[in-house]
Amino acid sequence: MKRIDTQKFIEKVTQHFADVDPLTQVVLKGHLLLEERLNATLRHSLYNPELLDTMKLNFHHKMLFAQSFAVSKRGAGIWELIAAINALRNGIAHSLDEEQRRKQFQRVRERYLRELENPELRKEDETEPDHLLFLKAYAMCEGYLLRVEGDAEMIGNSIRRMIDVMRKEWYAPDQESKVNR
Repeated sequence: MKRIDTQKFIEKVTQHFADVDPLTQVVLKGHLLLEERLNATLRHSLYNPELLDTMKLNFHHKMLFAQSFAVSKRGAGIWELIAAINALRNGIAHSLDEEQRRKQFQRVRERYLRELENPELRKEDETEPDHLLFLKAYAMCEGYLLRVEGDAEMIGNSIRRMIDVMRKEWYAPDQESKVNR
């Protein structure tokens, strides 16, 4: 049986739990809020939204599904930013490699700054501490996803109206599972 070096174990645990940095907190919470927005977007688009919870979609699949409802094609950079945030969150959740995390955050930083149209804001945000820059990147994504959620709701309402008409024309009122034609 392998002997555990208790002192090394205590040092490792203490090192990783002694300091939960602000960036880790905002990334984990921001990612969770983005996933809630993606879930809301998908629910608005579905005729039977209660089935969404049974689909076991991961964040990436939800993002792609939601992206299919974006009416405006101007948001390609925002989707790249959302994907970079997801990669950063996964890096934090599944690895203790600080160098990997720095690289992943750098991708978030680059994609966020690229999306800023105002050069003065871009210059100002270049010097922001990482956790504050992340909050701004998150807010940008959240704002865009709210618009996409509205698009999905309009599409979902149209689909629900079409299905309601189809049900009236194709199905007998007492036997919804049998086609009348």
